[in-house]
This record gives sequence, C-alpha cells and structure tokens, in this order.
Amino acid sequence: MSAAVTQETFTPTRAQAILASCNLNNRTIRWNRVSSYADSMKAGLWMDTGESLKFDIEGRLIDGQHRLLACVEADVPITMLVVRGLPTEAFKVIDSGLGRKTSDVVQAMGTSNAVNVASSVSLLLAWRADCLRDNSKRTKIIKRTDIVRFVEDHFEIISEAVSKASNRARKTWRINSAAICALGIELYLADRREKFDEFYDSLVSGENLSNGDPRLTLIKWAGQAPRTAEVSSDHLWACVRAWNAWSQGEPLKQIKAWYTPMPKLHIPHIPGR
Repeated sequence: MSAAVTQETFTPTRAQAILASCNLNNRTIRWNRVSSYADSMKAGLWMDTGESLKFDIEGRLIDGQHRLLACVEADVPITMLVVRGLPTEAFKVIDSGLGRKTSDVVQAMGTSNAVNVASSVSLLLAWRADCLRDNSKRTKIIKRTDIVRFVEDHFEIISEAVSKASNRARKTWRINSAAICALGIELYLADRREKFDEFYDSLVSGENLSNGDPRLTLIKWAGQAPRTAEVSSDHLWACVRAWNAWSQGEPLKQIKAWYTPMPKLHIPHIPGR
C-alpha cells in the first residue's frame, strides 16, 4: 500500500479533533515552538513550505502535532500537505536530522520515563562498547537505532529498572540518574533484581550505613564529586565500584578519581541457580 498525498485545510476545530483522537504517544510537546508557530499564524506570516502532516497506516499522527496545536492556539485555519498510509516504523526516522530526539522515539513505545530510558540505555551501550570516556568513538559506535532496538528487545525489564532507579527519595542525593539506572538495567537483565533493589533502597534511605560501607562511601563521593563533562560516566564508574565492593561483602573507604579501566561488573551468585 503506497502513501497518499493531498493538500488540505485545517480549521482549529478539525485540528483539535485530530489531536484528541489520533495523536498517541507522539514526541514531548515543545510549547515555545507552538507559541512561535501560533504567533506567525496570527500575524498572517505562516507560509506553506511543503512540510507535510503525516499519518501512519493505522491513522495515527506521527508528524505535525506542533503545527496543529499552533492552529488551535492561533484560532486560524492553515493549509498543509498531508501524507497518509506511512509505515508505523516511519516515526523513528522522521526528522532524524532536525531535532527529533531519541527520547521522542522511546516515548512512542509507551514509557513514561522516556528521557531516563534513552539516556540510561545510551550510557549502558557505551559501557558495553568500552567507549565511556571517548565521545568521538561513542558517537560513531552508539547510534539512535541501536538504542531504540535495545529498548524494544528489553522493554519491560528496562522500564521496570528505570522506574525503580529514577525514584530518588532524597532531594540531596546527587548520584547521576542515568548512571544508577544503567547499573540497574544491567543487573535486572542479569536477573539480580532483588540484590540491586536492596542496594538502591539503602542508598536512597541512607539509614544504618557505617563508615567503610560502600553505599555510604558512594553517597559521600557523589556529594563532593566535581561536575565534569563526563559526569554520567564518572558516576557510573563510582556506582560500579561501590556495587562490586558491597555485593562481595568488602569495605570501601574511598572512591578515587577514575584513571584505571572500568572494572568488570560483579554478578553475585544466587544459591539454587
């Protein structure tokens, strides 16, 4: 089935109806963009550039929500090209060079933690590829399609891990969210959910932790760590150091600056498995 192209006029009422019924799991709304578009429409300066409103084969709006929202806000009709019948997968590549973020694509999968999921998986894949501190290598190796595919393959586990690890109860807790979420995802995928939850919950509460406890050492380190350009990588290093020591029952009195290779993640043995 090929896509059909038409030119149509959208009144504010029609635009509102489409937004209410067809705009499911689209990208996060940028309200400043909506206002900018609406100002142009109200001033009579809006120009049809040939950019189309797009719908997939199931009738869902996959591109154009900001223009329709602006039409409603400006309360004036606009005329645009309309493309219908696009593959459902088209959402992932529309505007790939013009600002559609990885989190927008992840959000379309139905997660409420799209930004955390996207940043955590990106960090995790860089960790696995051993390019955490090499941004040029990381950019070449970790593509948006890789992040999206990984989320698709492990959607439920990743959603559960990020939901758990991004629930920071203490306002003063300064551990980078992407770092602790990446650690959580890896341990959830390794079927060590209960151990990670125990580790994480004690970090959040900060209760009954004595000097030398790796969890307390991590909390203290995060409170004093410099805010470098590699903050998420530095924090992942610190989280892995603390986890490895804690999961092996070893004390950790200090987390030093990251100069050595990232240690291999310790996966604790669970009796009976």
